[in-house]
Amino acid sequence: MMNRIVITCMRQFVPAFLAIAMAGAPSVGEAQAAPVAAAMPATGQQSAVPPAQEGMTVGPGDVLHVLVYDEPGLEQRVTVTDKGDATFFLVGTIHVAGSGPNGVARDLERLMSGHYLVHPNVDVSIEQSASMKVSVVGEVHSPGTFDIGTARNILDIISLAGGLTDAADRNITVMHGQGKDDSKTVFVPNNASDAIAKSALVYPGDTVIVPKAGIVYVLGDVTRPGGYYMQRDSRLSVLQAIGMAGGLQMNAAAPSSRIVRKDANNANGYVNIPLPLRAIQNGKKPDVELQADDVIYVPFSYARNFAIQGASIMASATSAIIYTHP
Repeated sequence: MMNRIVITCMRQFVPAFLAIAMAGAPSVGEAQAAPVAAAMPATGQQSAVPPAQEGMTVGPGDVLHVLVYDEPGLEQRVTVTDKGDATFFLVGTIHVAGSGPNGVARDLERLMSGHYLVHPNVDVSIEQSASMKVSVVGEVHSPGTFDIGTARNILDIISLAGGLTDAADRNITVMHGQGKDDSKTVFVPNNASDAIAKSALVYPGDTVIVPKAGIVYVLGDVTRPGGYYMQRDSRLSVLQAIGMAGGLQMNAAAPSSRIVRKDANNANGYVNIPLPLRAIQNGKKPDVELQADDVIYVPFSYARNFAIQGASIMASATSAIIYTHP
């Protein structure tokens, strides 16, 4: 009976002593791995695997599932706090927000190695995500928040939101990061092939803002006076605007046309710019690029040319009918 007890105790404790001895005297493989471990980032710094390459990042409210191979007792599920921290067995609290799951796993391996386990092999996955969403607001048909598991093309994101409205600007803002401090402008051309070629990626946690396009007003002796959105790649020229307004009427005083443009430096708040419309139509002078809120005014006749001043034109523009289609 005593022999059986001794054998049983040896089976229980010998592996533990061997593990302690191995931890105290690193093998050649461990000595080679030491420089790699030393080169790994400190806790809370950028992980070894950039999150942009992983396609997803950890964020506040996420539930992380941690597995340590051959150590089932260390399996755990932790929730990331609002500050982006998480508390793990053996390791304690570390900052994980902004890192990818693989990056968090490498940090845990580094912190466990040499203290608790000899060669820890850790796997981290996002089991429940509070940050794997993208918000789309502005000039889309169905604004809202949408679940995405990884980075998606901005065209896909716009499609999830029902597509752009007729009043949408083509310069779309994408805000990154938890604090939304990092943002960039993505230009989505009208041409389908160009839009596919130039499209950008939107990552979980991003916010996509589609602003309203600028408006150009065409008033005076034209077929359909009113305001027109700058839908043509967020740009519009004088001839394009006149064409959208249906062209000039027969008695229009084209040579006396002008652009009334807002100007904060001017005492009146606007400036009159002569517009040689007939010369532009005949190809003798180049077309003119317009700015948002510009007003093209085409006089009805030479007799009435000076009857309407810039202030009256600007006032009329504010009440003009807005057209979304030419």
